[in-house]
Amino acid sequence: MEKLKQVSAEWMTPNALKGKVITHASPLSGGLSNPCWLLEVNGQYAVWRPDTRLLPKLGLCRLDEAQVLDSLSAKPWAPKVLLGCKEGVLLHYVSGGQYQGSLSSAMALLSEIHRQPAPKHALYPPSRAEHYWRCIEQPSVELKLLRRHFQSLAVPEPMAHVLCHFDFGLHNLINGKQGLVVIDWEFSAAGCPALDIAMTAIMSDQTLSAVIESYVQHTSWSKAELTEKVMAWLPWCQYLAVLWYRLAGEHWQSDELLNAGRALECALIHDFEIGK
Repeated sequence: MEKLKQVSAEWMTPNALKGKVITHASPLSGGLSNPCWLLEVNGQYAVWRPDTRLLPKLGLCRLDEAQVLDSLSAKPWAPKVLLGCKEGVLLHYVSGGQYQGSLSSAMALLSEIHRQPAPKHALYPPSRAEHYWRCIEQPSVELKLLRRHFQSLAVPEPMAHVLCHFDFGLHNLINGKQGLVVIDWEFSAAGCPALDIAMTAIMSDQTLSAVIESYVQHTSWSKAELTEKVMAWLPWCQYLAVLWYRLAGEHWQSDELLNAGRALECALIHDFEIGK
């Protein structure tokens, strides 16, 4: 209830929806880091993705998200922007069920995203990790050990600099009336496609090999070179996830998020044999 009250206070900014007639507002399920709202605005349903105090801690900006989606306005698989401002972004509501199609079709779409022009803002894991670290109030001993480990770890050389979604899980693929639509673009940025694939693989119930095999069907890269890069980025994906859980858990005072982060911290400490 406290979280809902906090979010309610944050999205009700005086200028965000000035002149809009709102006849319905309800929180949408999901959105662990940044809850969103289903609104009926001027007679049509829309999703309000508000700016919150957590977004700057995560290195995110709603204007960046709006600019990415504006650049994709001609694509049927991207939500349409109705309003973009500093207080948040208002998107056309995409109704439909969660994607139940093939992995190959999903990877074909991801490869198409990677062929779009890269935005100006980028996600570089070492920089984003240090940004997360500076915003964490109470880092654990394990987290400090992980930080020292990753500060000395070699950073993979990007394969390319392309538009990436960076949250391309099945939970963000919707079977809309006009076909498959990808939602939740707040983490989208320019980056290495292999990093995006690594993040996708972590969220998938498919094996890493299956994800890569499906993706290479739609690109000129070989399975061997893509596998090498994805494997090199995987530890960085896991480290960013640990930091995200800690940061979001502290912000929302969520034991569920904090405990998930602690479990992943311990798993990485074990996998990397840190401290031995």
